[in-house]
Amino acid sequence: MCTVLRLGRAPRPVRSAMAATLLLTLGACSADTVPSAAMQMLRFGVLQSVDQLPYFVMRAQGFDARNGLTITETVMQGGTALIEAMAAGTIDVSYPGSIAVLNASRTGVVPDQITVVASVATADADHRAFAVLASSEIHSWADLEGQAIAINQPRAIAEAAIRTRLRSEGVTGTRLISIPLPNQGLAVAGGNVAAAVLVEPFITQSLQRGDGHVLDWVVGGGAPFPEFEESVVTFSNEYIDAHPDGVRAFLRAQLQAVRWIADHESEARSLLAERLGLSAEVGAQMNLVRWPLDARNDVVLLSRIRDVLIQLEPSPMPSPIIDLIDTTFLDALGSDG
Repeated sequence: MCTVLRLGRAPRPVRSAMAATLLLTLGACSADTVPSAAMQMLRFGVLQSVDQLPYFVMRAQGFDARNGLTITETVMQGGTALIEAMAAGTIDVSYPGSIAVLNASRTGVVPDQITVVASVATADADHRAFAVLASSEIHSWADLEGQAIAINQPRAIAEAAIRTRLRSEGVTGTRLISIPLPNQGLAVAGGNVAAAVLVEPFITQSLQRGDGHVLDWVVGGGAPFPEFEESVVTFSNEYIDAHPDGVRAFLRAQLQAVRWIADHESEARSLLAERLGLSAEVGAQMNLVRWPLDARNDVVLLSRIRDVLIQLEPSPMPSPIIDLIDTTFLDALGSDG
């Protein structure tokens, strides 16, 4: 039997050395061992996006059941909605974007009600995520002066990226309009907006349709976020306190799913295309983000993101970033995952 115990909740965000040591000692189980206790029930809030692939694989390959998890899911429409649902107690775990999490830290929702326990996906020059899709009339950043630009939702990655990039390019007078991601490329093609901040797979989909052209990448390979921790694993504190073994089981299943993706990229692309309702051609050609094999958060990258957000909206955010992250569960898993 493999059991993880907590000595009650240490004052957030710091955990006691004794609790961490106990987790390490009692958590030293094989990666393929399912605890003999009853199956853990877990409610997952899912987004229909590329960075959710480890979760899709976890379910499709049965890594959840192998690790003693019974998961129910609710499809939601953005990181802010995920944060609100966890705070309200309607879901237990999700993969929200790092910007949604950092903005929630302004009010203390993170880490008082929700805690980051691991990383999900990162973007870089080889794993691009967000680009500005522009109409045929837009040839440079200066051409966006006074124009309308589509984003998915406010206070999320796309808005932070485009506002920061426009400021650095000296472009003013733009209007940001919220349009659902599947419709943004069509809005560019139809002349409703001059450009859109799109994430994969919608970039590849729009390029294949001829909706517009890529002006530049703004998350992954281009400013303001050439490298970016895109999404993180968050649990409600209520679930952490009641079911720490469930948190650990979920992370073990995620690590196994990420390893499977690394070994089966073609199959993973097909699974992602099926889950997101994409054509096989889009699934084969779209850019994929990177899923860290150890699921460790990049504190340096998260700190850079926080600094950009503070420039856009000067209000307090926790410093250092490590105060938002509980590493004890990954520490307990160790190298075995």
